[in-house]
Amino acid sequence: MRCRLCGDVLHLKDADQVVNVLKSRIKLFLHKNPYYRHVLILTSGTAFSQLLLVLTSPLLTRLYTPEDFGLLSVYISIVEIFVLLSSLHYEYALPLAKDEIGAANLLVLCFGILLSVCLFAALGFWFTHSFLFSFLKVPGLEKYFRLFPMSLLGMGSLKIVHYRAMRTKNFVPIAKAKMRQSMGMIGIQVVTGLLGRGTSGLVWGDALGRLGGGGKLACDVVKGNWHVLKKNVSLLGIRQVAVRYKKFPLILTGSSLIKEFAVHLPVVLLTLAYGPQVVGLFMLVQRITGLPLTLIGESINDVFMAEASSLMKDNPRKISKLYWDTLKHLFFLAVPFFLIVAFIAPWAFMFVFGQQWTAAGAYLRILTPMYLLQFVSIPVSATLLVFERQKLQFLRDCIRFFLLSVVLIVVLTMALPERTALILISIAGSLSFIIYGIISWLAMTQYQKALKKKDSKPDINVT
Repeated sequence: MRCRLCGDVLHLKDADQVVNVLKSRIKLFLHKNPYYRHVLILTSGTAFSQLLLVLTSPLLTRLYTPEDFGLLSVYISIVEIFVLLSSLHYEYALPLAKDEIGAANLLVLCFGILLSVCLFAALGFWFTHSFLFSFLKVPGLEKYFRLFPMSLLGMGSLKIVHYRAMRTKNFVPIAKAKMRQSMGMIGIQVVTGLLGRGTSGLVWGDALGRLGGGGKLACDVVKGNWHVLKKNVSLLGIRQVAVRYKKFPLILTGSSLIKEFAVHLPVVLLTLAYGPQVVGLFMLVQRITGLPLTLIGESINDVFMAEASSLMKDNPRKISKLYWDTLKHLFFLAVPFFLIVAFIAPWAFMFVFGQQWTAAGAYLRILTPMYLLQFVSIPVSATLLVFERQKLQFLRDCIRFFLLSVVLIVVLTMALPERTALILISIAGSLSFIIYGIISWLAMTQYQKALKKKDSKPDINVT
């Protein structure tokens, strides 16, 4: 038998020898290909976290009602919108900083902004929580408004440290933090569910799990880099990096807010049109399929961004090959998986989660095309950040928000049934992710053309 990785002829006598040889060849392949090694490390942490979530979902769906999950969905949506402001997107500049002095000042700037936003959020929720949750028709969340800053601090810290790790390509602590976060979150939710705490168990589990995962990792990173921070960080340095990377807060903050509103528009739509029960069914679909695939896709995207950022400094012409290789591998991996999911979803949800969750399987079948295109397009979406094409990213997110806003208006105006609403959400989402890929490809093509012009005319600067 000939090894497909290295071409060597292998003489195998038994199954154990086959396994040992395959292990050695895989290790050799990963050693020679750090890009795939980093993908494996980061996605393994995400995959473990999401696998744990999926495995415990049959228990959680018997401990909590669709209404409980619906309230949790609204809670998470509000927190994730605030996370967009947590460091004003300066964390995206951490992998791009030219030296460690700039990276150290950026790190301190990010944490300073995060703490300020957490304080602002705490005061804001203190004065507006009654009106806010009454407007969203989820008064059951009003008593948990004190937990929002805790979740925000945990998620914001993990996000900052995550992009710091992309600079050093040390993804092991991030993978461990994600696993620790999920174990803490799910453990609390299971225990409180067994005690019959209802919605409070889900919300407290989410808040403490996120704070435990992200907060601890942030403390470890600051402690481990304290000597570097103490030596290199200054008010002048912080001001300089804030000005140098001002495009990230000025353009990406608005872009990301629009993107996040678009992500959560389906939850808003389903809440206003059909109530917490339908939102809870949708939340289970997101929890089992949409969220895990999104997080795995974003993990691959992070490794893609780290690798592309390195290529920008050393050999930017190779970014095109990296882009197409990543896209091709993801597509051929995703298509058979999603075909199987679409076929078995209705029966699988009824069998695994119970009779009251049967409709969620039908929801998943409708949303499968959107999830497929999302999984394929997200991992290469960092192309725009690498080329610093923030305006194109803003345009891309505006298009998605516009498409989903049209769906929201049509469904609420015409009082359409929930199945029709989900079909429209799936169509709008699918179109938006196709546009994601097209815009990323256009940005890459324009950059490659600019490089060719630079070769022919050395005096032209490529920005």
